[in-house]
Amino acid sequence: MFRKAKGQEVGTFPFNEYKLNEMNTTRDWSHDPTFDELTGIVVERDALVRWSYPGILYVDLRCAWVHNFVPENEDIIINDSDFLGRGEPYYRLVSPFDPAKPQVGRFLLMMPLSFLLATVDRAIHSFESEATTRGVLPFLE
Repeated sequence: MFRKAKGQEVGTFPFNEYKLNEMNTTRDWSHDPTFDELTGIVVERDALVRWSYPGILYVDLRCAWVHNFVPENEDIIINDSDFLGRGEPYYRLVSPFDPAKPQVGRFLLMMPLSFLLATVDRAIHSFESEATTRGVLPFLE
């Protein structure tokens, strides 16, 4: 999505081309380049943070749902079932139905609902722990 938004190739992202003999290989977050790998390649740190997983969760899911009540990024799909059973985001290729262009397609970021719920749960727990440590929760005596 960074490449699509900024038009810039970065790292050794595995989707420069789609190879038919790798059709059954699932690509996920572990195949994404890390911040360290992108140091010196991407000058716009804000853009890099925007297209990191926390940035995607904040802008494309939290902000879109809270402010507009609907998702706004058609490249992100929330699955109510965890197809791979790992509870982690993964990519899915949507190929056009054109036999002349079998390698041209669009990649979707699949977000299992279990991953989103676990992320929200961790965020709430983190906030609660920090607020308790600081003694700023209003309902504590």
